[in-house]
Amino acid sequence: MPYRQLVRKARAAGFWVCSVWDPTFESADYLADVRAASDAFHTADFGDELAMRSELVRCARLHGVDLLYGVGRDVTHMPTHTAAAELDLAVNSPESVHVLTDKAAMRALLARHSLSPVRTRTVGDVADVSDAVGEIGAPAVVKPVAGSGSRGVFLWEGAQSGRHWRLLAHAQSLRGPFLVEEFLRGPEFSVETLSVAGVHHVIGVTAKTLGPRPHFVEMAHHHPADVTAVQRSALEQVTTALLDAAGYRTGPAHTEVILTEAGPRIVESQARLGGDRIPRLIELATGYDIEAGVFDALLGNAPVVGPPTATATIRYLDIPVGCVTSVEGVDVATAQAGVDDVVVSVTAGDRIEATRDSRSRHGHVITVGETRAMCDARADRAAATLSILVDPPLVTAGPPARERASRPAHAMDGDIVSA
Repeated sequence: MPYRQLVRKARAAGFWVCSVWDPTFESADYLADVRAASDAFHTADFGDELAMRSELVRCARLHGVDLLYGVGRDVTHMPTHTAAAELDLAVNSPESVHVLTDKAAMRALLARHSLSPVRTRTVGDVADVSDAVGEIGAPAVVKPVAGSGSRGVFLWEGAQSGRHWRLLAHAQSLRGPFLVEEFLRGPEFSVETLSVAGVHHVIGVTAKTLGPRPHFVEMAHHHPADVTAVQRSALEQVTTALLDAAGYRTGPAHTEVILTEAGPRIVESQARLGGDRIPRLIELATGYDIEAGVFDALLGNAPVVGPPTATATIRYLDIPVGCVTSVEGVDVATAQAGVDDVVVSVTAGDRIEATRDSRSRHGHVITVGETRAMCDARADRAAATLSILVDPPLVTAGPPARERASRPAHAMDGDIVSA
């Protein structure tokens, strides 16, 4: 599932590329670009794991490839690595990818190696979550064992949480198993790494700004994180220890860590690049293209990353709940000094719902500057340029509907509208 820029970068590194995609995952125009950039192009049903593995094996044999590797969404990782191992075309064992993809397996691995202790329970069904919270003690974090993008992540705090959790599980069609964990307090970071033949190279540490409880959707990222040398070392050590324990050998990993008073605690990890345009933030701050670095790593070349020369930030937009009537100002915002990218992912006529996971966010602003404060100021100015008018819904909670509808959408740090 290589995105079109990854196909181009793989070919620039000297690879012949056969791309395999599910045609329902992107638009026809986008996939036409992928097809044009690729040497060969095939489709598969990513919702059917056996069918996907069968098609990958068929394509690999048809083209006589030397390597079968997954660079797309998390749902594709296990089928791809399992098929690669079957054909002896894998750079990582399926087991190593599984423990970085399955949150319960990762917790079990960490416990066996006495790393990053976190009180946790795994339950099979929505109805079992309440008892697990009783064992862990509220507040507790509930999340699906398999998932990404904050989907289904929920903070269980008190008596009303059970009802809210069941409503969320029904609305998002969540299925077990679920992980129930103690609530970790402290700032959250992600550690971006590239592994080459079992050596884990830390590319950088990114700071996160989370949205309000109970969902903790990531509403901003800042690279590099403003941490002390001691803090950075602690974040790096716990991350590389996890990758060693998993037996992960080659490729990118994105590991989320909270710095608690008791030390760093791993939230989760994935055997892939970080999402939310983090690769772009790294490139703006350091000049290093980690996407291209993935293909260098597959060739056995260690990354060479210089010290950061700038700071880069992505801030997600805060748009009131309601119906969008107009969107203006994107070009003007994008043209401002220090603004790298502005995306508004809604158009006139769209119904805006409350943000409950990364896919329901409404757009972003990416800025670059000498400091985080400069990036924030530039993001404020760019967001203030945007004019996104929203009619209020029939029923609202919180501030009066007209007051909410009258204000423009801004990219506020950690501030989203909920209904």
